[in-house]
Amino acid sequence: MTHVRPGVILAGREFTHIHPDGSMHLTLPPDRAREAIEAGWAEPHPIARQMGLEGMVLVYTPRTFGELEVLWSLVLDAYCYVTERPRPEPDPVS
Repeated sequence: MTHVRPGVILAGREFTHIHPDGSMHLTLPPDRAREAIEAGWAEPHPIARQMGLEGMVLVYTPRTFGELEVLWSLVLDAYCYVTERPRPEPDPVS
């Protein structure tokens, strides 16, 4: 797959990755990144400013399933931002 926005990722096709401690970095739309930072879910990635990647953040390790759901939502937002795909509708509960 070709990314529509290759300039918002560090290298190759990696728009996120998980670290050994469970935290991860990802690139969000700048407004969404600011929301995540203000809500206490993330902080600016240490090299984001140097790389000119305003939306790159470091997201904290989820401690609960509820926090994991928030993290998953941020991963979806990052994927949609990098690929310019629409955010999928949630699956209906059976």
